[in-house]
Amino acid sequence: MLNYEIDNKVLEVVFTLDAINALDQIYAVEMHGIKFGFGVQHVLSDLEQGSPIAVANVLQAVQVGKPTKVGKLSIERFMIENDNVEQLCSELLEEIKKQPLTKTIAKKMEDQTAEALQTIE
Repeated sequence: MLNYEIDNKVLEVVFTLDAINALDQIYAVEMHGIKFGFGVQHVLSDLEQGSPIAVANVLQAVQVGKPTKVGKLSIERFMIENDNVEQLCSELLEEIKKQPLTKTIAKKMEDQTAEALQTIE
């Protein structure tokens, strides 16, 4: 299990239903007046690109429903002081790929990307 210590608090990275729902709300897509959640799919792509916003969104989402909270400014300070956005993106990607509630989505995204690349070639 992946953990980070931020402001003397241990932030456990667990993709619960609450965390996935929080990401779906952040990355909602609206079509014909209906909202669809594409949180895990979208954040996978953003993490691949090294997005600090994706890191912050994930670290906030995994706190939903938990008593101890680490705020957005603390997360930002953690990323800046440690100059570790690239490493965080890599670690979070690997965690999404192996956790029970997110690994299927990650695998399907990986397969679809590989298929699309073959079509281009």
